Amino acid sequence: MNFAIIGLGGRGSVYAHYINEYGARLVAVCDINADKYSLAAKYGVSENGFFTDESEFFKRGKIADALVISTMDGLHYEQAMRALDFGYDILLEKPIALTLEQCKSIERKAIQTGRKVVVCHVLRYAPIYIKLKELIESKKLGDVVSLSLTEEIGYYHFAHSYVRGNWRNTDVSTPLIVAKNCHDLDIICWFLDRPCLSVSSVGGLYEFKPDKAPLSSAARCVDCPLKEECKYSCFKLYTNAEYEKCAGLAAHANLGRTAEEICAALGNTHTPYGRCVYRCDNNVCDHQTVNMLFDGGVTAQLLSTAFSENICRNSVVYFTDGKAYSLPDGNIAYEKFGGEKGTIEVEKVSGGYAHHGGGDVGIVKEFISYVQDGVKPFSITDISRSVQSHEIAFAAEQSRLKNGKTLFMNGSEK
Repeated sequence: MNFAIIGLGGRGSVYAHYINEYGARLVAVCDINADKYSLAAKYGVSENGFFTDESEFFKRGKIADALVISTMDGLHYEQAMRALDFGYDILLEKPIALTLEQCKSIERKAIQTGRKVVVCHVLRYAPIYIKLKELIESKKLGDVVSLSLTEEIGYYHFAHSYVRGNWRNTDVSTPLIVAKNCHDLDIICWFLDRPCLSVSSVGGLYEFKPDKAPLSSAARCVDCPLKEECKYSCFKLYTNAEYEKCAGLAAHANLGRTAEEICAALGNTHTPYGRCVYRCDNNVCDHQTVNMLFDGGVTAQLLSTAFSENICRNSVVYFTDGKAYSLPDGNIAYEKFGGEKGTIEVEKVSGGYAHHGGGDVGIVKEFISYVQDGVKPFSITDISRSVQSHEIAFAAEQSRLKNGKTLFMNGSEK
């Protein structure tokens, strides 16, 4: 099975690695950065198979069995629609597109052309969520009545991606609840396996704005007298070995490998990653809560927050006969009312958070199997399944902008 990739950035390079690892072949890469050819060559792509212009790439027609689209959010729609016209099966990085209508247009096109479009909701393939899903399906603790998911984004990761970086502003990207939390909403939909009836949401931008800036701070960290003490100093965040190991901040921003290279790059006025976090052009939420009502009276809640030291997700599922919850060590604890208590051991996968706890490798393996065999696996996040989580996310943002007004999924509001 032959693959092509558009966008060989952080996500694209992860998929390239696993495509090769699991017996498929990467034959073409398109990336606007010509320097990415050396990376593409490591995965076996010839010079003839490397493109810096997507128009030139598509002029070649269908040159692989499947296409990975891992570009910026605003490019997904046009690239997916063109790829479907050429007959590609697609592995599409989330979010699907910038608007719900664009998401549904891709879904209709996939059905019309008979092609497979799988959205990279990789959490479904992480061992901890597979174990929780199995526990729910087993009825060991009865029926699910409600569940609560929390995503702690990590203050340094949030500052990088959602204050200084590519997903900071809804003029160039989707809102946080779509860009980041459609993962979590997809897991909720997968766990409950029923229609969502209504959504309400509150939240906003609390910290990262000019009126929270210290009085003596400067527009850029390099000029700031507080750079030695500020927790958001770019020089602290991007040279922190632990943060780099966990989230790859400097690597993602192409700041260099050594501390000297990184500091030199951050001193350059052209990089957005050297800006004061209180003086950027960001407008996305740094905290948001979403409440959902599902068919049958089942409820769910999602909390997304920038204000944490760790990058992690926490899950609690409340059943008629007990409770189950994720543990800091990556395992699952459960309690049956008046009876059994225990721990479910979860397989630990190398790569950690950066590879979504094993979810990245899982989705690549399952996508290859889906395209080759044509049989839809139970967990596969095909476009029709994925649209539901995006519909909830877009509704949640509309509810937030209306001060928490309840929005019904049939289009009405209360």
